This record gives sequence, structure tokens and C-alpha cells, in this order.
Amino acid sequence: MPRMKWFLILITMVVSATGPLSAQNWTGAIGAAYLWQDVDGNEDSFRSQINLQEGFMLEDLSLLYRNDGAVSEFSIDAWGFGDANPAEAAKLGLEFGAGIRVFFDYDRRTSFFNLAGSDLANRTDDWEIARYHGGVVIDSWRPLEITLGYRAVEREVTVERPIYGLNEMYPVGIDLDETMQEWTVRLVTRTLPVRLEFEQSMATYTRKNRPFATGEPAIGGDPDELGSISSSVVEEMDNVPTTRFIASYSSKRFEGVASLLWRSSELDVSGSDSQSYLIGGGDIGTWEMVDSALGAAEQDTFAGAFSLGFRLGNRWTLRLNGDYRDGSSNSSIATDRLSRVTSPLGADITWRTSFDDQGTFDFTDSRTRLTVEYRGNKFAVWGGGSSGSREYDWRLSEDTGRFDVKRDSTGYLLGASWNPSKAVDLTVEFDRGDFDRYIFRVDPETVDRATLKLRTRLGKGWRLDLHGRHVQSDNPPEVAALDTKATPFGIACSWTSADGNSSFGLDLEQYNFKTDTGLVLPTGGTGRSIYELDLSTATLYGHTRSGIFGVSGSVTYLEDDGDSWPMDAWNGRLRLTLYGASGLEYSALLQYWSYDEVATDLDDFDVLRYGLAVNWRF
Repeated sequence: MPRMKWFLILITMVVSATGPLSAQNWTGAIGAAYLWQDVDGNEDSFRSQINLQEGFMLEDLSLLYRNDGAVSEFSIDAWGFGDANPAEAAKLGLEFGAGIRVFFDYDRRTSFFNLAGSDLANRTDDWEIARYHGGVVIDSWRPLEITLGYRAVEREVTVERPIYGLNEMYPVGIDLDETMQEWTVRLVTRTLPVRLEFEQSMATYTRKNRPFATGEPAIGGDPDELGSISSSVVEEMDNVPTTRFIASYSSKRFEGVASLLWRSSELDVSGSDSQSYLIGGGDIGTWEMVDSALGAAEQDTFAGAFSLGFRLGNRWTLRLNGDYRDGSSNSSIATDRLSRVTSPLGADITWRTSFDDQGTFDFTDSRTRLTVEYRGNKFAVWGGGSSGSREYDWRLSEDTGRFDVKRDSTGYLLGASWNPSKAVDLTVEFDRGDFDRYIFRVDPETVDRATLKLRTRLGKGWRLDLHGRHVQSDNPPEVAALDTKATPFGIACSWTSADGNSSFGLDLEQYNFKTDTGLVLPTGGTGRSIYELDLSTATLYGHTRSGIFGVSGSVTYLEDDGDSWPMDAWNGRLRLTLYGASGLEYSALLQYWSYDEVATDLDDFDVLRYGLAVNWRF
């Protein structure tokens, strides 16, 4: 990752520019750990879900340097670097006395997926994505703040995907090479009555993924083999402009925010793909296919939103908000396929086919909501209505007709809150949406939402919070007979000592989710697709310190009793710390995970992770 090298070079240059280093100018913390790991069961399943390994890990690096030199402040924060953690991040900040700030952010995350016993067998992920964001902020001129920014994203390494060829599925590896770069100019006013923000960016996107044959046999056991596969296809979007504008104003009687966004992009695709199959392992012959393609797609997006608030006297407030989105896209593709079948004796047959097609997809969304609130000394009530519309206009192919469908919606909401003191805050709200027709068969006809929240401070460090929500949507049997219900609710109780040295808490969560969809089977008959999740979670956590000893930890139990895929899991963490002299801390770490599926034991695992850590705070 070449950009990370520039990041390290920049740190070196900054430290040199700070002038003579003085210990009293530095504050911060440094911590590192080494962890060992014992796995019993399916390690790939553990990595697919948690993706932790043994090895070194940077727990914390926080440095702050201040002086009166050319660089008045230098800060760096980093964590996660090493083999033990799947993610790492670093932030660099500089401040100059002339009103100039420089920042640079970096983060990287690795992804791993390999579940041989699942429905996604023969699909694996082993890739990493890195993000870079840096810029210069100039605020030396009081009326205007100027930011010049740069952003980049890189995704690379390898995944494995099955492809379909010769009436069979074949495993194929893909070397990923995907990049994005964006340059930004941002202006913010600071002296006008209305705060104005303007941002203009220009981005480029490139994808050069390269497939290769893994040498593995066909997934279904077919004797035909995938001999080779390659690609020179390049997908590019050059000079993609994005314009953002935000205006905000606030006074005693009025506050408002409005935003606009416009984006235009054009995708160009060119290159060729080739595949060859060894029929009967090559004893019968070879089938080769070479596809040359030219493709293009254009997309324009315009979006706007506003939120206004009017204070009508001492008790009443009127709020109006809405948003609007309009997008249009069109695509075209022209392909030419050269096919060749060769016998073991060298005789061959060659033929050519071509394909040329175009499609469009346009949409317009709008929504407006008006609410009125009355707030008394210990309570508040509010209500309002909403309206919206959604229109789609699309054409899948030149051979199909054009679809133009518009859908209108109306809704209302009612809510109330009660807070007799600073220790109690209770909120209830209900809202409903109705839709007059269907664009896609799984669109709901009605959506109902009910929400309850209770926050309490019981005194002497105790808190008790409750929350619950019920969401239900449906559409009639003659469309899709789709019913969806979701009911998350929970309770959280915690205590914190007056000096902050001790605390503990208990969180209980329950989430019920069910979809019931009517199906039309290929035979012409009817059926149902039902997915059910009945998830319960309990977490106990706490920490305490007495003198030079400290302990912190948490235990979580998770159980899914739904009929679709029941399972239960445990995870726990324990950290024992000895506080030494001069800000040094020595810790022993213990972590545990357990995962058990009811239907099968292929993906079950038990993992014990333990290690040592040293931290220094100064």
C-alpha cells in the first residue's frame, strides 16, 4: 500500500519540523499486546464471523505535542496494527500558527469468508480494503473556511466465486483490483447571518478484476473441466463530479436547513473475456469462448432536502420537512462471442454470435411531513401528517415494453412524552403509512410503527432504560401476500460509583422478526416462503479498581429460537490490570467465544484467546 508509506514519511517530516523535542510538551498513551489463540471446531467459521487471529496488536497510540514553533500542535492516534486484529486505523493532525490545519486519516479492514457447510459453499472471501482521507483546512481568514481534501479507497487480494458454464458450476478465483480517488474543495461561511456550505468534488473509479482457474473440479462432479479463464476487461468512471450545497439559519423563533446534491457519472467498459473447457477431461475435445465487449452507462442524480421549525408562542412548535430525489440512468452493451470446438485430432468448428441492447431506469421520489407540537412543563404531545410519491420509468431491453408506474402515499403520526423530573423521560409514538398501488410486488400496502422509550435516573448512580418498537407491514394475497413483523425491545440497568472507579450493568434485548411471502411455483401451484428470527441477547458487564489492581469484563449470551436457523452463542472478555509507577499498566487478557447451530455442527466452534498487554500513559 504505497499511500501508507507516504503517511509514515509525513510523520517523520512533521516530527522534524516541530523543532527541538521537549518531554514536557508531550502527552499521550502507548499500548501493545500479544495474544495466543486455541480453536476447537471450525476455524474458518470463527474467522468468517469474528476474524481474529493470534499475534501482536497495537492497542493504543495517542500522542499530542504542543509548542510555540512553526507547528503549534501535532497529534497522532492509532490502533489495531498487527496480525491479531482484522482492522487498523490511524489519524494524524497538524496545526500551524498561521491558521492552517492538516489532517490525514487511514483505516484498513480485512474480510474473510469460507463456510463449506453453508448455502454459500464454494464462495470464499480473503480480501482487504484500505481507505485514505487527507486535507488542508485554511481558517486564517475569518469570513471563510476553506478545505482542500483528497480521498482514496483500494480493494485488493483474492475471492473465489462459482461461475456457470457447460451446464455446470465451476470454482473460479478472482484477483481484485478496485480503486477510487476523489479530490474535494469545500467552502464554509462564518460571518454571514446564514451559514452556507459549498462542496465540489471530482472522483475516478477503476476496476480491473482478473479471474483465474483454480484447478478444482466442477462443483457437481461433471467430468468436463475448466481449462482456463482470463479477462482484460477494464471498468472506468473518469471525472465524476458531485456538487453539494447546504444553507442553515437559526434564531429564537425560526430554524431551518436546506441541502442540494447533484452528481453525474459515466461508466465505460471495454476488453475481452476468454474461457476454455476440457470436455471429458480433454479426451473428447475442447470448447473455447472469447467474448469482446463494449459497454457504457450514464447516471444523473439530483437530491434535495429541507427541515424548517417555527416557534408559535411559548408552547407551540410547527415543523415542516421534506426531501426530493430524481435519478435517470441508461445503459448500452455490445458483445461479440467467438466459439470454437476442437477435437482431439485437431479438427475444429468456429462460429460467431453477437448481442446489442440498451436499457433505461428513471425514478423520482418525494416526501413531505408536517407536525405540530405542544410542550407543557412536564409533558409534550405532537401529531402530524405526511404525503409522498414515487415514480419509476424503466425499460429492461429494446425487446421489452416500457414501464411507467407512479405510487402515492399518505400517513400520520401521533406522539407524547412525559418527564415529571430530570430523572424520568417517557416517550411513545405511533405512525402509519398507506400506499395506493404497487410498483414491485413486494411493496407494502400499509406500514405501522409503534415506539416506546423510557429513560430513568434512579439516584446514587443507578439508571434504568426501557425501549420497544413494533413494525408491521402487509400487502394483499392477490399481489404477494407478504406480511412482515418486527418487534425489538429491551431493558438496560446500570450503576456507576460516584468516583467513577466502579460500574456494572445488565442489558437484555429481544428481537422478533418474521416474513411470510406467497409464492407462485414454476409448476403453476402456490406456496409460501417463511423466515423467522427469534433472537434473545443478555449482556453483563462491569469494571472496578482498588489501589493498584483493576478488573473489567463482559459476558454475552445470544440465542435464536426462530424456526429458520436456530443457534446459540457465548462470548466473554476479562482483563486484569496491575497499575505500576510512572503511568505503566500491565494486563492479562482472556477472551472466549462459543457458537453452536442446532441443525448441524459443521460451523460450530469454541475459541479461547489469551494474552499480555503493556500500556504507558504520560
